[in-house]
Amino acid sequence: MDAPGHPREVVDQNLGDLRRCNRLLGGVRLTLRPLAWLLAGTDPRPALRVLDVATGGGDIPRAVARWARRRRPVFLVASDVSAQFVALAREQSGEYPEIRFVVADARSLPFAAGAFHAATCSLALHHMLRDEARAMLSEMGRCARTGVVVNDIVRGWLGYLGAFVATRLGSRNALTWHDGPLSVLRAYTKEEMRDLAGWAGLHPIRWDGFLGYRVAFAAIALPRPLPGAAAPPADPAAPAPEGDRTWTPR
Repeated sequence: MDAPGHPREVVDQNLGDLRRCNRLLGGVRLTLRPLAWLLAGTDPRPALRVLDVATGGGDIPRAVARWARRRRPVFLVASDVSAQFVALAREQSGEYPEIRFVVADARSLPFAAGAFHAATCSLALHHMLRDEARAMLSEMGRCARTGVVVNDIVRGWLGYLGAFVATRLGSRNALTWHDGPLSVLRAYTKEEMRDLAGWAGLHPIRWDGFLGYRVAFAAIALPRPLPGAAAPPADPAAPAPEGDRTWTPR
């Protein structure tokens, strides 16, 4: 899915599979529950401003919009580095005028510091190498005055086997078959996510999980990296610190 040039029909089907995964296997709730908790103490009078980074098909900002409609006004910006994804997400979001879609690199967001109450990200972290993940998390923390919510899959044998079986039973899409199990191999552990957040200047204050294969954290920005956080290798090809990877390299 990261590689360009796939036919639109294939991409549409793959994004549809991701929407079903988010709806049925915890992705939506793993964003909404910590987001609601994080924003519970904010002033209810102004409209909420929420940024969704690496939005893909836009199902997460649509879910946030539906959640907010029952509570308070909301203005959402959904960004993705892929112009194709942004166009597809915009087409599917005609009933959501509160969402604006923009093409933007998550590692260098074109928004002012503190422009949003919160920033969210779903199923993007595992696509990034360490330095890229740090950059994205740092940018999310810079743009969000209250905090960020990140949810992603967790690396492990159980998740890999589950992804292999689920993609074969639930889809006929070649991208889904390829990317599902591979995503688990590329994913970070919970401890690695914590270190990445710390080195991006974020402090996770809440963790949620679903069936052991997926987690979400809500975090607030810190003025500097967490003391004691394990520094990731600067060179992606460099060996990881001892004990950093439990069963397979990225």
